[in-house]
Amino acid sequence: MATISSNAANGRWNSGSTWSTGSVPTLNDDVTIVSGRPVIEPSDSSEMKFKTLTLRDQLTFDNDIQTAAGGSIVIAAGGSIVRKQAAYPVQRRFYSASGAWSFLMNYQYPDTRRVDVGGVRLERNYMTLSCLVNGGNYPYAGSLYFGDQAAGEYWMSEIGKPSCGKRVIDAANQGVGRNYSKPSHGVVRHISVKLKFPKEAGDSVPYSYDYGETLRRWAQSPYPVLLAGRYNVFKGHIESINYQDVKGNYHSCQVSLVEALDG
Repeated sequence: MATISSNAANGRWNSGSTWSTGSVPTLNDDVTIVSGRPVIEPSDSSEMKFKTLTLRDQLTFDNDIQTAAGGSIVIAAGGSIVRKQAAYPVQRRFYSASGAWSFLMNYQYPDTRRVDVGGVRLERNYMTLSCLVNGGNYPYAGSLYFGDQAAGEYWMSEIGKPSCGKRVIDAANQGVGRNYSKPSHGVVRHISVKLKFPKEAGDSVPYSYDYGETLRRWAQSPYPVLLAGRYNVFKGHIESINYQDVKGNYHSCQVSLVEALDG
């Protein structure tokens, strides 16, 4: 296993000269896109492979991406991931051949990062809401992990396509405090998901009270969160949390996320 960082601005992923080791990353490597040294898509149709990928500048892709089991993509401060525009785009996939992987985001304010993974199918990923406080010795701090509805006590469901709302201008988009972006004009995009997690504290991670308290704090935070579901990756603020069942042993709630996009 090697630790590899980008070595040149706008180098192609499949070129050895792009990387600090002189070699193209493999599924055994921890890769960092360094600030000031963004990386662009391969010059051919080869997959982009790594064990972990930390983005501190932009990665442009138009290829499939494969992680190792237990791997991750982390959008750190300054990082973005953007799909290259194509005249005839085809569906791509982010996946692991075996075992689950994570798509996460660190906190940043103000936040100008782009997350544009349209036309991408996610496979074998943990469904997560994340706003990582740091990545040091606690890589999962600030991340909520969910499974499918039939998979256990913590699940996420009813992930729909993001919908565009009304057009906004500065005066209509200031929100409360610093909770919202403030573009000169643009559109508001929404997405809603259903979450369920137990009320009991439990004796091991993840503690259910951490989930409820974390959601509450994120709803009042200036930092955006990243939703990585089965079909969508969405960067935005938590607009509302509506608890639908206060009885029984579980919290069941609908979480609405909103993002103001420059137009």
